[in-house]
Amino acid sequence: MKYRSLAVVAFAFALANLAFGQGATSFPMIGITNAQSLQINIAADSTGSCAAELGFQNSSVAPVGPTLSVNLAAGQSASLAVNGSTLVKGFAQRIELLPAINPSTQYPPDPCHASAEVFENFLANTTVVVEGNPDY
Repeated sequence: MKYRSLAVVAFAFALANLAFGQGATSFPMIGITNAQSLQINIAADSTGSCAAELGFQNSSVAPVGPTLSVNLAAGQSASLAVNGSTLVKGFAQRIELLPAINPSTQYPPDPCHASAEVFENFLANTTVVVEGNPDY
């Protein structure tokens, strides 16, 4: 029974990776309220360029909020944020989002580094930082 459960979990993860279609995305679902924002940060290291499409997906794997195409030279960075107040209206509501990065095949994936953070809209303080797969 234990092996069967492990097989089901492994199969679910495999399906999730296929459904997301986001290459090497390794971020977990991240919850935000209407008083918070979720931001994706991406940077090209000093050794090369990096190109990717940034966006967010909901728990149904549907695109939500803004998207951004980036083509970064060595040492450059970019960010994309979605404000929770545009997605949930009630005070006690929250939404789970997946920071999604679709790397371009234009450059080797090694020079791209990503992270995601949740910050409070009013005070602008960061409450959660999640490092993505070190290399996209």
